[in-house]
Amino acid sequence: GICFPQWLGIVLRRYKEIEWMKFWPRLLFLTFMSILNSLLSLPEYVWFERRIQDTKLEDNPVFILGHPRTGTTLLHNLLALDDERFGSISTTFCCGFPSSFLWLESFGKPLFSGIIDDTRPMDNVKLDFDLPQEDEIATNVLSGGISPYMPLFFMKQEEDYRPYFSFRNSNSNDKQSWA
Repeated sequence: GICFPQWLGIVLRRYKEIEWMKFWPRLLFLTFMSILNSLLSLPEYVWFERRIQDTKLEDNPVFILGHPRTGTTLLHNLLALDDERFGSISTTFCCGFPSSFLWLESFGKPLFSGIIDDTRPMDNVKLDFDLPQEDEIATNVLSGGISPYMPLFFMKQEEDYRPYFSFRNSNSNDKQSWA
């Protein structure tokens, strides 16, 4: 669910690393989807902006940190079973449509049900719009790629994304994109 301004930012920052001729169909599709997601985000902004701004965040959030393939998804899914203490876990749909899920979720799930596989391709873990999903996926989309997840797409530039693990060595603009 990346919106056009964030997608354009990634393309402009990484245009030299993108293999345009090889991936032009995917790039065209992502550009179209980013425009669609931008349009889908407008009702959310109009109808829910005040509620979003007034939302109180937990005083003691829980962060799950770890490298890929070390059990973070399993731990996340186990914590999500405890509704009393961890009732605000993001679902796959919310992370997939982070700019429009508040108004789109009720009819978006049935509408888009055909585009999601039953399992994740890398490990055969069950996948469903209602299952818990790591928030980092949504944060990667909302921040325009200011995230340690971006090396999944730009592997040769992995070192460029290391500052986003702690933000200690990142610039103020990058920090602001997470605020």
